[in-house]
Amino acid sequence: MLNQHNAIILDLETTINAPAPHFGATPTWPTNRAVAYGFQVAGDPHVYLQSSVTRLFELFEELPDAVLVGHNLSFDLMYLLKTSDREAFKPRPLWDTMKFHHIQTGKADPNPSLVRVAQFWGIPFKKDDEIKERFKLGIGADQIDKQLLYEYLEADVRVTAEIFYNQHLYAKEQGELWTRYVLELMRGIKATSEMSTVGISFNVLGAASEKAKLEAELQVLESAFKTNWEHCWPQGAGTDFNPNSPTQIETLLWGGEVKIPYDQEVLNEDGEAVRFKSGAKVGQVKTKKTTKVGIVNPMVTNLAQELFKRKGWDMKSSAQTLQNLVKYDKAIAGAFAADILELRNKAKTITTYYKPYINFANEGTIHPAYNHCVTQTGRLSSSKPNMQNITSKDK
Repeated sequence: MLNQHNAIILDLETTINAPAPHFGATPTWPTNRAVAYGFQVAGDPHVYLQSSVTRLFELFEELPDAVLVGHNLSFDLMYLLKTSDREAFKPRPLWDTMKFHHIQTGKADPNPSLVRVAQFWGIPFKKDDEIKERFKLGIGADQIDKQLLYEYLEADVRVTAEIFYNQHLYAKEQGELWTRYVLELMRGIKATSEMSTVGISFNVLGAASEKAKLEAELQVLESAFKTNWEHCWPQGAGTDFNPNSPTQIETLLWGGEVKIPYDQEVLNEDGEAVRFKSGAKVGQVKTKKTTKVGIVNPMVTNLAQELFKRKGWDMKSSAQTLQNLVKYDKAIAGAFAADILELRNKAKTITTYYKPYINFANEGTIHPAYNHCVTQTGRLSSSKPNMQNITSKDK
C-alpha cells in the first residue's frame, strides 16, 4: 500500500524559448532548460530550492521506493529526462495531483490548475501575480530575480505537498483496490513522457513538397467550383459567393433568404423624391443604403427532402448531409454536394495533416503532447499536433 510518508514532492521552473506554435516552455525544445528545482521529502518541513538537479537525483538513489509527486508531473519528468540517462528513472510510483483530481471529480475538470485543486481542498493559495504575468509574456525563469523565483517555487511545492496528503487520505478511504487502480493509471505518465521526449521522425521536406502540390490542386478546384456554381448564388447579394461558407452552402441546398443591398430613393412627406439642392450632386435624387430579401430556391429535390425528413437526417451542410445527397439526390444537389466534399477533403488534408505536422516538427522530429486530463471518457488525447487524428481513409 502507498505510504504518504515516503514521497518526494517536486516542481521546477524553466526557460520559455520555444516559438509559436509550440508551447513556450515545452520541454522538448532544444534550448529550453530547467532553471530551478524545488523538492521536499515527506516528513521534512524544509523545501530544497536549487539550480542543479544533482541533489534530486541523489534522493532518487537514497529513496528508491519513494513516490514521486508533482502537479502536471509529465512536464517535470520530461525536463528530468533531458538532464539524465533514462536509466536514472528506475521504476517507482508516480502521483500527479492534476491527474488524481481529474479522476476524483469524474473527469469533469480538464487540466485543473494547481490553484483550482487547492481551492477544491480549501487550501489557501494564490499565485504571485507578478511572476505569473511574466510567464504569460514569455519571460522565462532565467530572467526573473532568483529570490522571487525561489519564493514562488517554494509556495508551489508546499501546496502540491498539502494537496497530495489530502488526496492520499481520500484514496485510503476508498480502499486499497481503488488506490491500486489510480496508481496503475499514473504509470502511463512516465510512458507518455518518454514517448513525447523521443518523438516521431518526420520528413519535413517531403511533407512541404506534398503540401505545395495539394495547395496548387486546391486552387484549381476552387477556381473550377466558382466557375461551375457561382451563377447559383443570387446576383447582387451582400456577400460574394464563398464555397467555404457553410451558411451559403446550406442556403443553396435547402433554400432560404439572403439580404440584397440596394440604394433606396429618399422620399418626402408627399412621396416625392428628394433631390440635392447644392454641391456636386445638385439635382440628383438622394438615396439611402438598405436591403431587401432575396429568395433562394432549394437545389435539393422534393423527393430527397421528404427522405431526409422521414429519416430524421440533418438538413444543413455537414459532411454526412453532403454524402447522403450524393447518394440519394442524383440531380443538381448531388453534383453540388460532391464538388463541395472534394473541396473540403482537399482543404482538410492540408490544414489537418500537413500544416500542423510541418509547423510542430523540430529538426526532423515531432514531439506531440499526450494529455491525460482532457477527455471526459478518460482516454488519452494528443495535441501539438494531434497524432491521433491521422485518417485511415483515402491514404
